[in-house]
Amino acid sequence: MKGKTHAAVGTSVFVFLCNILPGKFGLINLAFAIIGSLLPDIDHPKSFINRYLLPFRNQATKVTIFCSLGILMLYIDSVYINAPWIKIIGISLILIGVSTHRMGLTHSILGMIIFSVVLSFFARIYELVYVEFYFFLGFLFHLICDMCTKRGVPLLYPFNNKKFKLPLTFTTGSFIGNFLEGAIIVLSLGYAGYNIQRFF
Repeated sequence: MKGKTHAAVGTSVFVFLCNILPGKFGLINLAFAIIGSLLPDIDHPKSFINRYLLPFRNQATKVTIFCSLGILMLYIDSVYINAPWIKIIGISLILIGVSTHRMGLTHSILGMIIFSVVLSFFARIYELVYVEFYFFLGFLFHLICDMCTKRGVPLLYPFNNKKFKLPLTFTTGSFIGNFLEGAIIVLSLGYAGYNIQRFF
């Protein structure tokens, strides 16, 4: 699915569930739900980070950058810091570097857990309470949404590369896919817009 569809779904799911999850409604919590719904596509060539922050067309260059950053984090940790969350970030960057879109860490259950754990360490440092719940929620629904597409997602990576998908699927970018995603965006934002007023 496209990024705007994931963001819309993440927003509506947040509005629907925030009253029964820790932290309740809050703009920071909403922001992390949206971030979680977008982050799995960090390895997509057309994602924000790859188009604007790392604007290199050469895949080998992007692999080199992610892997180099990961190795640098591990080196800094071993020499100066020795903190578990630094190790997790370093290993995650390397795994992102060597994986391709929907073929690796960012579309797996393990990746969802790793990124949520890393965020929880940062959340404690900056006293951001419960944001990891909403990040996890956004990430989870990103995976569920991508299971609605014909490509599926490798939920059990790196232990198993099998692609999981729901019984009814569509092709992203096709006429039907664009129609369905448009409908999902309208319904999701309509629901969120109608119900968000009760929090103010």
